[in-house]
Amino acid sequence: DPPRLRAAREAVLAAVLQPLLATLRDILARGDMLRPYHYAADDIAARALARTALDGLALLAPDEAAGIAAEWLATSPHMTAEQSALTLLVHHRLAGADAALQRFHQRWRHEALVLDQWFATQASRPAADAVEAAQALLAHPDFDATVPNRVRAVLTQLGMNNPVAFHRADGAGYALLAAQIREIDARNPQLASRLSGVFGIWRKLDAVRQTLVRGHLDALLAGTLSPDVRETLSRIRGEG
Repeated sequence: DPPRLRAAREAVLAAVLQPLLATLRDILARGDMLRPYHYAADDIAARALARTALDGLALLAPDEAAGIAAEWLATSPHMTAEQSALTLLVHHRLAGADAALQRFHQRWRHEALVLDQWFATQASRPAADAVEAAQALLAHPDFDATVPNRVRAVLTQLGMNNPVAFHRADGAGYALLAAQIREIDARNPQLASRLSGVFGIWRKLDAVRQTLVRGHLDALLAGTLSPDVRETLSRIRGEG
């Protein structure tokens, strides 16, 4: 039950971090994330630590974390700061997340690789309604279904990096991916085959989710598929 596993993990993490609240604040007070970008081991480590500290603070003091993330966005000297702040705001549902998404989109919509991150940040948000968010992203004017990186930014992020949404108990995540695999297979069998691999975890799931996944696998295999996708799904299903 991936959503329950995540909830348990978050509870343990909050308990571990609570005694370290002052330390998290001290780390963030150094301002390492807002220094000019240098590609050096110590600087990379300092930025990673700051990112981890703010992620922890968001669990314990969300309003305080939102303020720091807003500062990172407003004064970011590099993309690491900007992307880290945006992800924290969106994934923790902190105040200012929607406005930050709009500004990021307006600023970077003409930079394909950066815009991929904008799509990925939303599709990987650990919340059940990210399935609906992913569906909306697939209909976004800047979504191009013929660009594999853009497709992966939504569907791979949902299926591989968002267990809370993808493994939703009602099976909506499975249904969305199955429908997309069918559509994508008609124009890019290799991409559809790779996306199909997301279902490979099904035997590790609880009985209810196993039944849901098997239903989608069987429905896909009963239809017209490319050899690539059929081979992948048959292997996952255990038929070949």
